[in-house]
Amino acid sequence: MGDRQQIAVGAFVHAENPDSLFHLVPVVAVVVPKLFVRLAPNMTLERVVGRTFVPRMAAPSLLAGFETATEGVKEVHLAILPDRRETAIVTNWNLVFGIDKLQLGPYGTNTYIVVCKSTSESLVVDAPAEAGTIISALYGTKPRYILLTHDHMDHIGAMAELREGLKVPLITHAADSTSLSPSPEVPVNDGDTITLGELTFTVLHTPGHTPGGICFHSGKHLFSGDTLFPGGPGKTWGPEAFRQIMESIKTKILVLPDDTHIYPGHGEITVLKKEREEIDIFNSRPHNQNLCGDVLWLSS
Repeated sequence: MGDRQQIAVGAFVHAENPDSLFHLVPVVAVVVPKLFVRLAPNMTLERVVGRTFVPRMAAPSLLAGFETATEGVKEVHLAILPDRRETAIVTNWNLVFGIDKLQLGPYGTNTYIVVCKSTSESLVVDAPAEAGTIISALYGTKPRYILLTHDHMDHIGAMAELREGLKVPLITHAADSTSLSPSPEVPVNDGDTITLGELTFTVLHTPGHTPGGICFHSGKHLFSGDTLFPGGPGKTWGPEAFRQIMESIKTKILVLPDDTHIYPGHGEITVLKKEREEIDIFNSRPHNQNLCGDVLWLSS
């Protein structure tokens, strides 16, 4: 196992009676940022009081296929959602702040579920597809908001259904609201704050990928939407938009601490220190003044 930490993250429970917690067998797992588990066809999972319980029959597959842990991951909750055969991803749970990551839709867009563990209040970041899956992942929490980083279709495919199902306010920037109906209940601007239980999120307006693109920052966590990915910025459709997104990254994101975890709209979670080092390399080289599109820090 090397230096990877072992922790107890759950217990087995029969799918036929997932609420029965009287005969629990601890599950020991490696701290990892990503874990895929396949269930037998008749197996489901329920989350109880903030913990995750998995079916007895699924046990042999749970301890296989772990990936290397990344810096800052505190705890793993196995997120096998009802009626799905594979997990999504669950990372960075600690005493006050829980983040679940789901990859949904044809473009593998990330949806994040954030939970204040002190109050069980939760919010959703982006709604690309499968509203039912997102709602299932909120089981045992108290949904308060839907946050939208920008209004591209691969981030709002399930938005109408999710809004109807949750009946909580939608929060996004006014410049990215024209495709949404009804209009967002809470339009926000740069510097606005959102309170979730004991957590506070600051809105960062980061135009470039879209005019109203925003990020949400809380402590050492940044939900960057399509502004910043591992290895590059979000796609832009012209040189001016590229310069704008670079300015957004410089003035809104690179001012954050190196150990800030970046939760992008696509791809894997990264750490700002790594991205800063690659951006410095990118900035040290000359570039075509018409540069735009899909840019990579180390090869463009």
